[in-house]
Amino acid sequence: MLSWLEIRYRPRQRGETAREYLDAIDPDPRAHRVQIIREHARYREEITEPMADEAVRLVNELVRTSRNE
Repeated sequence: MLSWLEIRYRPRQRGETAREYLDAIDPDPRAHRVQIIREHARYREEITEPMADEAVRLVNELVRTSRNE
């Protein structure tokens, strides 16, 4: 998702965390939700199938929405 956001908004700066990047570009709230799910999976090693499904659904929505703009 971050690669897509970098194309849509701006490149992520060296040393900038994913959370800092999202706060700086202020994207659609769905992108923030995907980031929260990502953090759960990466740092807490806590991910459920419904959370993974939600992340996939949200990213798909974001991409579809951007194509219609």
